[in-house]
Amino acid sequence: MTERRSILSSLLLSILPVAVVAALGAFLVDTESAWYLALQKPAINPPQWAFPVAWSIVYLCVIVALYLFFRSNAEVLPVFAGMLILCALLNVAWSAVFFRLHAMIPAAAVLLALLCALIYVFFSLYPRHRISAWLFLPHILWGAFALALNIAFILVNR
Repeated sequence: MTERRSILSSLLLSILPVAVVAALGAFLVDTESAWYLALQKPAINPPQWAFPVAWSIVYLCVIVALYLFFRSNAEVLPVFAGMLILCALLNVAWSAVFFRLHAMIPAAAVLLALLCALIYVFFSLYPRHRISAWLFLPHILWGAFALALNIAFILVNR
């Protein structure tokens, strides 16, 4: 049997990657750009204050999910770790593709890939650590809403 991870190493493994993704995503989002301000906003577009609130909830849930998983001493399979990294990369990529490249259709494809990866993470976690799996649900729901919103942006800005 492997030795249980320390509280500190579990915290670091949980917080640092999520903080890096959050910081990179926030850096790439530009809701004050002339391009974004000129876009027609779809009816389902939430008020601007809702985004940091939603992302804070999503990231907090992911941190707690990872922390509980790491503290449970469950084996971290390479495919699972790879999917978590893919989710992180896709989160950051969406911000770059949508806000920096102004490419709404490719951004929707990124969100679809992210949603598939998050669902994979959920079902990978579920048999080994159900609480951690359920803590990924806010990210899945927010990802599904983000995809719907992204598609709505495409439709109203044809």
